[in-house]
Amino acid sequence: MLSPETQAQIARLADEQDRYRPEPSVTEHISDKDIVMVVGVSGAGKNTVMQAASELDPRFRVAGNLTNRSPRPDDDPAVYRYYPHTDAGVHQLMERIHRSELVQYAVNDHSGQIYGSDANCYQAEFNLKDVFSSAVEDFRRIGFRQARAITLVTRAAIWQPWFDTRFPLGHKDRPARQAHAVESLTWSLGQPEDSHYWVENIAGHPKAAGQAIIDIALDRSQGNPSLRALAEACLLAAEEMPL
Repeated sequence: MLSPETQAQIARLADEQDRYRPEPSVTEHISDKDIVMVVGVSGAGKNTVMQAASELDPRFRVAGNLTNRSPRPDDDPAVYRYYPHTDAGVHQLMERIHRSELVQYAVNDHSGQIYGSDANCYQAEFNLKDVFSSAVEDFRRIGFRQARAITLVTRAAIWQPWFDTRFPLGHKDRPARQAHAVESLTWSLGQPEDSHYWVENIAGHPKAAGQAIIDIALDRSQGNPSLRALAEACLLAAEEMPL
């Protein structure tokens, strides 16, 4: 349990995250690298598809993460570095933020957990990262060679049962995950077609979605704008979801 003082400090970090800028040595490290931001709801299969893309093309790698949230069973230990969810652990992470050592950070609006990355998280020419829709503009300002945002969608008939199984009625995280789904899909549907890309994760075929992401990053494809219809269906399902 975090102290009220630490919680207040996290709230201040959340207010300041849009103004955060890394120190010059950090910016220099990422200036010749692309970031491929994969946006989508919980259950769209972002991590599976990003891993598939990294296996298809060695120039692509899943970027690392720093966080004070607890490890999950499906976390890749090569991707996550954890800070204890204690006052001392959170203060270690906050000190790195105050010294501008991170590339970026974001505070989850619903959980208050901090997510971030440092220069060591970006080792490939093309770095794949699961990104909150609210953080996309921050990544675009940091100084990557190229920053693309891709929405990964799946069919509502596949996504909603997964969501209900993972976060059944009464689950403490269900309201926050539902709110995040609505926010993420609303953001994606509001993006201009000439600067945003859509990829479908078809059940059982993550490599197809991974290849589609690679093709977009290499300027060989513009994605599939017609997939907006799947996002609209998922948004309707999320909005009507009982809590």
